[in-house]
Amino acid sequence: MGQILQQADTHSLVLLDEAGTGTDPAEGAALAMAVLDELSGAGAKTLVTTHLNLVKGYALLESRVENAAVEFDEQTLQPTYRLHYGIPGASKAFTIARRLGLPETLLTRAEGYLGEGEKAGLDLIEKINQQQQDLSRRLEDAEQLQNRARLERAKRKQLLEELEGQRQALLDKARRRGEGLVREAEDNIKRLFKDLRQEKPDVAGQARVTGELRQVREALRPIPAATSQPVAVPKEVAVGELLRIPALGSEGEVVRVAGGQVELSVQGKKLRLSLSSLEQFQPRRFARRKSDGGQVRSRVERTAAHSRLLLIGKRVDEALGLLDRFVDDALLQGLSELEVVHGCGEGILRRAVREFLAGHREVVAFHAADLAGGGNNVTIVQLRSV
Repeated sequence: MGQILQQADTHSLVLLDEAGTGTDPAEGAALAMAVLDELSGAGAKTLVTTHLNLVKGYALLESRVENAAVEFDEQTLQPTYRLHYGIPGASKAFTIARRLGLPETLLTRAEGYLGEGEKAGLDLIEKINQQQQDLSRRLEDAEQLQNRARLERAKRKQLLEELEGQRQALLDKARRRGEGLVREAEDNIKRLFKDLRQEKPDVAGQARVTGELRQVREALRPIPAATSQPVAVPKEVAVGELLRIPALGSEGEVVRVAGGQVELSVQGKKLRLSLSSLEQFQPRRFARRKSDGGQVRSRVERTAAHSRLLLIGKRVDEALGLLDRFVDDALLQGLSELEVVHGCGEGILRRAVREFLAGHREVVAFHAADLAGGGNNVTIVQLRSV
């Protein structure tokens, strides 16, 4: 030891096994701590193993010294070769003796010879070591879970990217096919127009062809992100106001208002619905009733932009009579665009309406409404400007 102390310097690595043993534990521990002071002052790097509690406590008093404990499995009485920094190791003498089969009375008597302070210190060291082992296991579990979550996120990101690529490819393919269909349809209809001009067609023929061309364009046009007439959940409504019923895809006239409930008239039937299940037109719409001297009455909904005729539930002959008067009224008012709501059903009423429009001399063109406006259930009519 004297030679080590003489030669130790900042380039030295000193290894001491069980420093301070072979003599009185208290005196041996004191000598070991003094040696460590000398080596530390010389700047040597020193590694010491010990079972002496005084030497273990030395590391808690010196800032340049740190404890480290080798983990010990109490079940197998074998070291796990895991090194925990920052805590002193426990000697486990009583634990090992108990596992080796020494009588319990002997162990109890031996524990009694320990001072209260030393016994408490040993218990504290063992508790700290146990907590350190539990913490290490939890950290390992947490790291495994974190790694697993990282892998799952990477897989999910890759899958989403692949799905997005497939979706974009399908959209591009559908768009190209749709554009091709539109061009083909327009070319065919333009040729038809050319033939009709050569044959000097009447106005009805031109209106029919114009309507067909517009129908093709509307059917293949992308759905707009927002409708021309946005709707909103109503907060206040009035009797006679028209509200949209999203669940039914139709409209109803307000007959009575009772708090958050309203009573609606829909095609002659009464419905009671909450305001939250309805939508309000912007600008607001109101029903107007018109009588023609005791004959069948029609209801025309008008706004500043267009007029609408509801024919749902009507017979063909009755509907055509209403449509004829509706077009005449619109011409007198100087309107250029109309909406005729005939519904879908079996298509009989829709065909009759469009055949009538095709033969009307004041109808320039007609076509189905876009999806947001009712699709094939509604026909938009363009009138000749007066």
